[in-house]
Amino acid sequence: AVVSGSGEVNGQGWYEVAPLFNDAPISVIPLGEAPAQLAMNATMTIPSDGTDFYHGLLIFDYQAVDDFKFAGGWAEKNEWRIGHVDGTKWVADARTESDIDLDAVYELELVLDDGKVTLSVDGQEMVGHDFSQSLGGSVGLGAKRAVVQFDNITIEQPITYPFSEDFDDGTADH
Repeated sequence: AVVSGSGEVNGQGWYEVAPLFNDAPISVIPLGEAPAQLAMNATMTIPSDGTDFYHGLLIFDYQAVDDFKFAGGWAEKNEWRIGHVDGTKWVADARTESDIDLDAVYELELVLDDGKVTLSVDGQEMVGHDFSQSLGGSVGLGAKRAVVQFDNITIEQPITYPFSEDFDDGTADH
């Protein structure tokens, strides 16, 4: 369910997020509760025919429309950012400059490892930040006063194996 703004499949195979300007200026589609460790992948396009704001966000540690963390690209600033929203303030905790083109397709990967967060774009690590606390809440997709399109969304947890094998007996038992 969309908690603010709108979100819909736009008929072209993309999930499009758009804010409602009379509501909170953010659109968030929560995708579920986040474990302490996960990898979230999505294909993102910031369309040139959107609003006058051009960015897209992967949302994590979502508690409320004014209390969450984000990672994403700001095309108008040519910056990839990791940050948080606390009340009405949007704070960029980490950022890096890189060209971000409108109408281009970007493969995003957000990795959460307890409080450490890394955003990779097209297979290249762009920006990271350590929030120095465990992250919970929901994960989702978002935009602040912008229209953004997402596709191929996956959320994965690392696999841990509850066994060990030392091969001392000369065979692989698992």
